[in-house]
Amino acid sequence: MNWADLGKTLLKEFGLPVIGGFLGGPGGAAVGKIIADQIGVPATPEAVSKAISGDPEVLKKVQETEAEWARTTAAVAQAAASQSVAVNTTMQAELASGVSWWHWRHWLGYVVGGWIAGIAIATTKLMFVGSAEQITLLSPLLNSVWPYFGAACGLLGYVAMDTTRRSTAAAAGVPAGSIIDLIGGLLKRK
Repeated sequence: MNWADLGKTLLKEFGLPVIGGFLGGPGGAAVGKIIADQIGVPATPEAVSKAISGDPEVLKKVQETEAEWARTTAAVAQAAASQSVAVNTTMQAELASGVSWWHWRHWLGYVVGGWIAGIAIATTKLMFVGSAEQITLLSPLLNSVWPYFGAACGLLGYVAMDTTRRSTAAAAGVPAGSIIDLIGGLLKRK
């Protein structure tokens, strides 16, 4: 007998779906040890099975654990559902507030990340299979693309800031101001 077999037995014979499911899962041995420690038997599927089958008090203890774990599992599922609803509500509010398509998934972030990954891969390849001449040509190439990279990072920062501003405005139920409003507010602070 293994922990998964014990889980099936507990489900079928004793109506313990939560513990049975946990025992049949990837952490079955850990769950089995918890149950064994709780009922005071060695942490083997056979010992746990024998104790539950042979002693009504042990079965009662395991049933109480089942009820407690079922409540916890239900609470976790409810929290996940609530979080999903909150995320969907926020996404709908962002879309309703007029967030541009290019704000939505930060495609510019993927472009910048791809640029960094491409340069890293090319540099690593040149270090191992490139000639000295190719490596010396890499430096001017990198120097020539830094202004574009800087501009892309600046634009990425603006996109992230604007998305945050729009999300905050959507969540607060107020209209999002324009970049002109933002610059005016910053100038007024000084």
